[in-house]
Amino acid sequence: MSLDLSDVAKELISELASDGGVFYVCYETGGGEDPDTGAPIPGVKSRVPTPGARTNYNLNLIDGVNIKTGDFQLIVPFDTELPAECWIEDESYRYSIIGKIEVNHAGTKQVSKLQLRRS
Repeated sequence: MSLDLSDVAKELISELASDGGVFYVCYETGGGEDPDTGAPIPGVKSRVPTPGARTNYNLNLIDGVNIKTGDFQLIVPFDTELPAECWIEDESYRYSIIGKIEVNHAGTKQVSKLQLRRS
C-alpha cells in the first residue's frame, strides 16, 4: 500500500506560496495556418492559475550551463496540468520551463518541481 501525500503536499504548497504565490500555466490552443494564404493563424492563449512555492538554487549548483544565475525552482501541486509547449507567468514575468521532475512515491505523483528561467 502506497502512502499518498499528494493532498497534503497541495495544501502545504498553498501555505508556502510566496507573496502573490499564484503562478499561471500558459499555453496556446488552436491556431494553425490559413490554407489560402499560408499565413499563420494565432491560437487562443489559455492562462490557468496554480499555487506554487518558489525556491532558489544553492549557489554551488549554479554552473552557468544547466542551471544559470536567475533560474529557480517552482514546486506545483500534483494536479497542475502542464501541457506540451507551455510556459509559466506571474504578475510580472514570463518563464520558460527548462526542466521538470515529477516526485512520485510508490507510483503516485505527489508534486512537480519545475526549473524556470525568465524568458
